[in-house]
Amino acid sequence: MVLYIIICLLSYLIGDIPFAFIFSKTIKKIDIRYADEGNVGARNVLHTIGKSYGILVALLDFSKGFVVSLLCLALRLPFYITVMAGFSVVLGHDFPELFLQSS
Repeated sequence: MVLYIIICLLSYLIGDIPFAFIFSKTIKKIDIRYADEGNVGARNVLHTIGKSYGILVALLDFSKGFVVSLLCLALRLPFYITVMAGFSVVLGHDFPELFLQSS
């Protein structure tokens, strides 16, 4: 049971990684939260930084869920835990509470 909770928390933290913010800060030295449409996402990176970086951010965002699914399969966890871990990734992606608090 403790392992399942740890997996879900780890999944949330993986989903919490803001690749769009990281790429915009390192490549263009801008805060993506205040550029163009203000969304921290691949579409805003596509408009602000460029097409190739937008596609890369989209692939990295997709890979967060994929990595968690592979982790659950490798650990032979029950299906409902895999679903909960996937849901945790989505929650971490949609509500990034840890990494985007300070500017």
